[in-house]
Amino acid sequence: MTTATDRYRRGAEARDVDLTLTAFAPDAVLHSPLTSRVRFSGHAQLRPLLEVAYAHLSNIRFHTDVGDDQTHVFVHSARIGGEDIEEATVIRLNDGLIAEATLF
Repeated sequence: MTTATDRYRRGAEARDVDLTLTAFAPDAVLHSPLTSRVRFSGHAQLRPLLEVAYAHLSNIRFHTDVGDDQTHVFVHSARIGGEDIEEATVIRLNDGLIAEATLF
């Protein structure tokens, strides 16, 4: 059995929306990296967000994973529009699924 954090990483690296969503609780919240006023709640809002992100991101590779049973911090590199980027995500787990994710 794989963990939610494993499915999150594998889904993102493969740009597989369905696999990534299996890591999130049905009522999970994702906070925008741009403003604290924007958040996406539940699979119905997360799916189109992931579809757009995965359509534009390439070469997603996680290189840092630090955490415990409740909180993880992931850092990955990727390319978007020919530019290299680096992004960090703080993930809070509840009952083995991602309940909240904040991107930086």
